[in-house]
Amino acid sequence: MKTNEEYESVADRIKSAQPRVHSDLTDTARERLLMITSNPTRAKTTEKYLLPETCIELAIRETCESVGTSPIESKYNETHSSYGKHSVIIEECNRDAVLTYVENLLREIHDSQPVRWNYNSFPDNPNERLHLVRSGLEQTVEKVNTAMETEGILWKLKDDNNEFNFYPIGSELMQNSDQELSVIGQGERWSSVISPYNEAYNQYLDRTYDWTIPEKLYNSIEELCRTICVDLERWENNREQNLSVYLETMRENDLFEPNNIMMAELTDLSKSMERTFQKAGAERKNRHSEIDREYATLLLHQVSAYLTYLIRQYEEKFE
Repeated sequence: MKTNEEYESVADRIKSAQPRVHSDLTDTARERLLMITSNPTRAKTTEKYLLPETCIELAIRETCESVGTSPIESKYNETHSSYGKHSVIIEECNRDAVLTYVENLLREIHDSQPVRWNYNSFPDNPNERLHLVRSGLEQTVEKVNTAMETEGILWKLKDDNNEFNFYPIGSELMQNSDQELSVIGQGERWSSVISPYNEAYNQYLDRTYDWTIPEKLYNSIEELCRTICVDLERWENNREQNLSVYLETMRENDLFEPNNIMMAELTDLSKSMERTFQKAGAERKNRHSEIDREYATLLLHQVSAYLTYLIRQYEEKFE
């Protein structure tokens, strides 16, 4: 008997499956970036801004040279203070302008002279003052990346010998595939399939990158194949078969037609994940060192795409 959940409107289902990752900056991510960059030295102070105006103006000039003046100046043409411009850029400009500005700002801060940091909360000695600024920048990079990770923003800030650069670790395709899979998984039929995938994703958002992520993603693929082959179509009567058996059964029943290459790709992916969590699981000390954010991002993107493909293929061919 069907539950009421299966009769939810498309609008309701989409609302309940909001994106968990983003290629663009969310409002919350912008707010956090603004707070972090307003005190880049991590000094203990009650001041809202602990940032030399000269650094702001130089960073703005360099950003305009890179992205043009219109995306920047059009946002703050009524704002005359440097601090006001700093806020407006991060809160309102497009993603590329914001990330470029933050890169330039951190570079200017690192290269600045101690005299620019003559605040009451700073040491009087110029060398100590400069050391405070640069050591604080290291923490700022960490805080920026923490904000990006916890907000699900698919960008990472890297300090390459005091050259601060953002680089993408995913794409809009990852955001789209995850959102599509979340919508598909709203019904009761696929809940057991999506559950381990969601667990892996929540772990990813919690920034716990270890061997359990590929294991849970593998479990989602295995459960989908088992659900189709055993529960829905009765092509197999054994729920304890290896994944390879289920994949071959699905191929024999034309689920992969006309794209049999997808089966080979999915087989390679599942074997790779299985090897990863078996190897890491055997050596506890290796668990965190072998899985990083980039690899976890790649796995989540691939698995969400394959799960969506298989579910769509099944619903189109056998319903």
